[in-house]
Amino acid sequence: MKIMLLHAAAPLARELSRRGHEVLSCNTIQRPTVSMAENDSLFRSFSIAGRRKMHLGSIRELAEQVRRFRPDVVHAFSPASLAWSIFATLGLRSGPRVFSYRGITRSLRRLDPSEWISYLSPRVAMHACESGAVMDAMVRSGVPAVNCHVVYNVHWDFELAKTPEAWRSEWGMGSNDWIIGTVANVRPVKGIDILLRALLRMTDLPGWRLVVIGNVEHDEVVRLSNLPELRERVLLRGPCDSAPSAMRAFDVFAMPSRSEGLCRALIEAMTLGICPVVSAAGGMKELVRDRQDGWVCPVEDEESLHRALRKLYQDRGLQRDFASSAKEHVQTLCSPRVVVNKLEAMYLAG
Repeated sequence: MKIMLLHAAAPLARELSRRGHEVLSCNTIQRPTVSMAENDSLFRSFSIAGRRKMHLGSIRELAEQVRRFRPDVVHAFSPASLAWSIFATLGLRSGPRVFSYRGITRSLRRLDPSEWISYLSPRVAMHACESGAVMDAMVRSGVPAVNCHVVYNVHWDFELAKTPEAWRSEWGMGSNDWIIGTVANVRPVKGIDILLRALLRMTDLPGWRLVVIGNVEHDEVVRLSNLPELRERVLLRGPCDSAPSAMRAFDVFAMPSRSEGLCRALIEAMTLGICPVVSAAGGMKELVRDRQDGWVCPVEDEESLHRALRKLYQDRGLQRDFASSAKEHVQTLCSPRVVVNKLEAMYLAG
């Protein structure tokens, strides 16, 4: 099969070409430290600079690539590249089938013209949905369920730049500190303020710390982290190119989101064998089996979050059991092999 990918994760392109598909990948999403096998005879790549859905230069360039490559499938993993794909294949007598990838739980706006040149376009054969929660939102928006397939995000290869001990030393923490960590662009939707309020109930316990990796764009998080009770326990680390490596220094990964398609950092944490504590938002409750792979708390329930963290602090054996189960379970949903199995089945059905 000849497959054109747009804004796809590098592990998917690698696995598809490994299976004998001829892959042409536009704007492949790669980690800076992990490269594609560019010498693979079945894999080629190119770049398009545009970002908007109606970027005429991008549409013309993609149309030329389609004309030359003549793919069976065009799979767009972003709203902009999906719109380019629809316009670039208009008028072709035997054009490729176009597929989308949707990663947010917001319902489609049927009165918004931009939705009709992307996810609501009748030219899209099928939609890969990042979680069951995303699929439910698509169906509520009027997309036929038969055209939607749950395809969880793929986990990546990681370069583990430093040891957990080196990260702890950099943060001013020791081997006996119990570290709760999270990785996110911290906005209100991520619920880190809920996490901080839950931790205010744990100040009677010694030796725990919170590390937040990512840009902080939520004033309430800054305010709470500067309270006297938390100031010495909370580190707002800022963005980090080696976040997966840094996560290995965590004892628990916490993500109490108010809304979520499926948190990529959660997939990474589980892959690394870190115990997850998450809210039931979106697809996270699909990835984490409550009290088996970790703890799933009701959305916006700081008391439930506090109880989960306190229990894990007090029972390190339970924490390790959850971490081991999480590492095993995420492979059954998010490994390149499993994800590409689902993509191949969808391409054949579409």
